[in-house]
Amino acid sequence: MRRVRFRHVSGPSGEITAIATSVLAVFAIVTAIYAVRAFRKQSKEVSDQARMLEVQSEQLDEQRKLTNLQTPVLELRAAELRESLDERKREAEQRERDAEQRRRAQASQVFMWEEHHAHDPRIGSTLRELRGAYPTAYAYAKNTSDQPVYEAGPLDVPAAIRRHCQRPAASSLASAGGSAPDPGPRRYRPRARLE
Repeated sequence: MRRVRFRHVSGPSGEITAIATSVLAVFAIVTAIYAVRAFRKQSKEVSDQARMLEVQSEQLDEQRKLTNLQTPVLELRAAELRESLDERKREAEQRERDAEQRRRAQASQVFMWEEHHAHDPRIGSTLRELRGAYPTAYAYAKNTSDQPVYEAGPLDVPAAIRRHCQRPAASSLASAGGSAPDPGPRRYRPRARLE
């Protein structure tokens, strides 16, 4: 076996190597210190995040419990709202039925009738001879209720009344022997009175 001998090298290159090794050792120590600090800081952040997750988990559990407690109350409130809406609808329908009954009761106290005349009774005999006698119909309406009549429209005049109130044609008067006055346009003029 052969022996290996180490020789101590002296000189400037040996010193430079020793200084470089010392500097590297110092940097290694500083790096280790910063690595330990960074590890501690990171582990603290991880533990803080774990605590936050636990708090959030507890909050979610509390919210679930609260939601479970509120669900029956909200269902009860929804049922009450549905019942209230149904009741309002029934009340509105009842009001409409009552109003219709009141209208019908009042309408049964409003009377209408007609009078037919061979000529207009307001015109004297002299004017009747000059203008001719034309059939006249009067329509009357009488309200015997305590309330006024609302939504009153024009009277519905049956065809029989319209035919009765038309002026006779000029040819029929001429054939009867006499001069026929100009009857003018044929139209129905209803005369209605509300008492």
